[in-house]
Amino acid sequence: MSNRQRNTVPLLGVTLVYALLTILMTWPVAAQLGTHLVGNGDDLWVHFWNGWWVKQVLQQGGTPYRTNLLFHPVGVSLLYHNFGWANIALWLGLEPLVGGVAAYNLTCLIHIPLCGLAMFFLTRHLTGSHVAAFVAGLIYAFWPYRMLDLHHPNMISTEGFPLLVLLLMRIFRGKNQLRDAILTGVLVGLIGYMRWQLLILAAFLAGVYFLYVAVWERQHMTWQALGFLGLSVVLASVLMTPGLLPVFSDLASTKAVEDVTVVDVTDGRQEFLAWVMPQDQHPLSHLYSQLFPRYGFSSTRERYSAFLGHLVLLLTVVGAVTRGTGKQRWFWIGLAILSATLALGYYLRFNDVLYRGIPLPYKLLGGFLPFRLLRHPHRFNALLALPVGVLAGVGAHQIREWLTQKRWARGLARPTAFASVLGLLVLADYVSAPTATVSADIPDYYKSLGREPGAFAVVALPNDRDRTERHMYYQTAHRRPLLGGHVSRLPPDALDFISSVDIIGDIYREAGIRTDLPDVSRQLSPLSEAGFRYIVIDKDLADDEELEAWRSYLAVPPLYEDRDVLAYRTDPLIGPDVPVQHDLGRGMALLRVDLSSRELRPESVLDVNVVWATTASQGEDLDVLVSLVSPEGEPGQTQRFGISPGWPTGSWPANAIVHDQYNLEIDPWASAGEKRVELTLARSSDGLTVGRGASVDRVILQRPPQTFTEPAVEHPLSARFGRGLQLLGYDLDVGDGALTVTLHWQAVQRMEASYKVFVHLDSAGGGPPVAQADVVPRNWTYPTDWWEAREYVSDEVAVPLEGVPPGAYSLWVGVYEPDSGRRLPILEVDAEQESESRLHLTQLALD
Repeated sequence: MSNRQRNTVPLLGVTLVYALLTILMTWPVAAQLGTHLVGNGDDLWVHFWNGWWVKQVLQQGGTPYRTNLLFHPVGVSLLYHNFGWANIALWLGLEPLVGGVAAYNLTCLIHIPLCGLAMFFLTRHLTGSHVAAFVAGLIYAFWPYRMLDLHHPNMISTEGFPLLVLLLMRIFRGKNQLRDAILTGVLVGLIGYMRWQLLILAAFLAGVYFLYVAVWERQHMTWQALGFLGLSVVLASVLMTPGLLPVFSDLASTKAVEDVTVVDVTDGRQEFLAWVMPQDQHPLSHLYSQLFPRYGFSSTRERYSAFLGHLVLLLTVVGAVTRGTGKQRWFWIGLAILSATLALGYYLRFNDVLYRGIPLPYKLLGGFLPFRLLRHPHRFNALLALPVGVLAGVGAHQIREWLTQKRWARGLARPTAFASVLGLLVLADYVSAPTATVSADIPDYYKSLGREPGAFAVVALPNDRDRTERHMYYQTAHRRPLLGGHVSRLPPDALDFISSVDIIGDIYREAGIRTDLPDVSRQLSPLSEAGFRYIVIDKDLADDEELEAWRSYLAVPPLYEDRDVLAYRTDPLIGPDVPVQHDLGRGMALLRVDLSSRELRPESVLDVNVVWATTASQGEDLDVLVSLVSPEGEPGQTQRFGISPGWPTGSWPANAIVHDQYNLEIDPWASAGEKRVELTLARSSDGLTVGRGASVDRVILQRPPQTFTEPAVEHPLSARFGRGLQLLGYDLDVGDGALTVTLHWQAVQRMEASYKVFVHLDSAGGGPPVAQADVVPRNWTYPTDWWEAREYVSDEVAVPLEGVPPGAYSLWVGVYEPDSGRRLPILEVDAEQESESRLHLTQLALD
């Protein structure tokens, strides 16, 4: 068997093993290949849309760098959008064969075994050991940072990094430098087309290796090698020119550079404990969360994992302290240290606490354009997998070499046994199954939109930057333009139309339409004129509060509703599309009337919330009369309100929809019982009623029972306080801890003010009161401005006696205005009984 054959047979076996392990480690993706999308539902919708959009361009013509399907009617530039061209090409090739969903999943999964194979090639080249190469490939392929980032297929496409190092080694050391230089150029071009940001990591990797060779292996830094390296750069540049030229042309503007690269210094940072704490699926995950609860239970941890692995960390240390790769181990150690340090970001973050007093090297580098384009420092974890995988593979090779020298361990040291045991332990440390998947089902209503005739656009809610991603996926079924969208770098002009329409002005940040604008139809009109036919609310994406708020605001019944969506027209027709609740004539109608309460008390406020609608344009301004009418039809309290002062009815066209509210303050002397709430139109100019009234609801007016029979009085007297209150006498009861005085009043007339009554207990020798009570009658429930003329009211007032010593005391009563404190004068009473507008009731002795 030739040397090529001896290498080919193990390679085929390793390829098969990596592929089978990919199915196992990503379960249940394989079982749901055509029904679910791999990932947690984050950016995966956008990546699926990317492939679909490029397919539309290929079929219909145009440029992929601008679309009118998002941010309609302005459209949006996609120059800085996150296109992974290599993955899109792979999806385009697979989609006709297996369907879009399965093609997307395969496009993601294929990178896992390819990463393993790439690392296998590199580590075999370094160590000459298939076992070391196999273990290093497992680590690199199933690196948790990659496995839990499957919803970003272009960030997991890092199989080019090991191959890049391998080819650079061959350029500086190999014999066939021309071939390797050409392969390097093609590989760098392919990395760029995987994702432009991967070029930054690739350039960093190549730069670190170049410095290593310049310092540690200067004998290989020949002009010939540098020439071939230059050839690689030129070839890669030529290959990437079609993709990068439009971007670089736009980046010639300084403003464009700023617009697409501004980041928060705390964004994308690496939590130090992320390297220590296993992913959620790990058996020890809960234990670590208990040890570090602040980070263990934070939302930051849920987004991704950078876990190094217990065994992998041990193997890495062994590989770093041994000389399995000679001087090159310093390159791998240095690359690991640099990658880890840069992944930490601008400041140290430990246990979910950001230490701004501990700046890190990224703070110096983060302002440079390449790092700003990379955006998230934690992406250096993708590069960290490379030195960790190599050093761990070297460590595995050293441990196996040591075992082969021990008689008792020679069986375990056999290549197949050693690779199997060590591989299973690595996989146990890196287990990420079950892998997150989301249903790829598209609600039937979105499919029906695609079959509807005519050209129109859709306002999809919720519409904030994150949740609108799902609507982009649904767009692949209905193909209608959307109001929003998720673009990696959003040009400011994309929001020009959104910011010009009040009802949607905050939609990209707040997710929904504004519900504080009363003129619904006037707000919807610009949307209709811009081609938006429907507002579609996805129930699964909106919370209950949002759903109820939007449903209530739009007021009209939905044009369509099922368990998935609510759909409304932006130009509903009152009558044909929208039934009215009450027709008031003259083309004015009520769609809905809601009352704040159905149980009222005097001086309470009844909020009457109305949704008006018109079946014809209105030529004059109208008011509304809100009335309380008895069941027998006797008119009661009526109050007149202007309708929609911000948009008077004289300006209303047909099919207007307007929210309004009227606050009816209940008359304090209104009679108790059931009342009908009636609304009637009146002309603003002369107050004359027009059209016909409508009884919209019923309320119950509750008030304390009124008494017009004089009560029995224990201690009669006669004193008038001011013009309205007559004191007929009082009852007195001295109990444990309190003195209870029952005051018997009669209203001489209706009173406009709510007075307070005070009872003072003074020492017989004079001086300030030793005890007192200040009250609104009947324990604050029956103010005097509710009393009817000639009504009798008996009111118990308790004066606390706590701390009052035994002795002789005087009892006084008075009435005053709460706001001013002015006491009412006492009329028609013996002057000896009155002092300082207080009425003397009696002398009493307390034991």
